[in-house]
Amino acid sequence: MLHCVEALNEAIARYGPPEIMNTGQGSQFTGSAWITTLTEVGMRISMDGARQGISTTSSSSACGDP
Repeated sequence: MLHCVEALNEAIARYGPPEIMNTGQGSQFTGSAWITTLTEVGMRISMDGARQGISTTSSSSACGDP
C-alpha cells in the first residue's frame, strides 16, 4: 500500500489536490495512510462506486484494484 500513498503524494505535489477522490473500496484505499493523506490536503473522499471517473481508474489501476 505504501506505493499507492507515494504515488498519491507525487500526484498532489505535481498537480495539486483535486476536490474529491473517488476510489474503489479496496484495502489500499481504506487504509489510514491513504485516508490521512487525502484529509490533510482537504480532499473529500467518495467510495460509493457509483461514479467511476478517470481519477478512479488511474488510481485503481496503479494500486492493484481491478
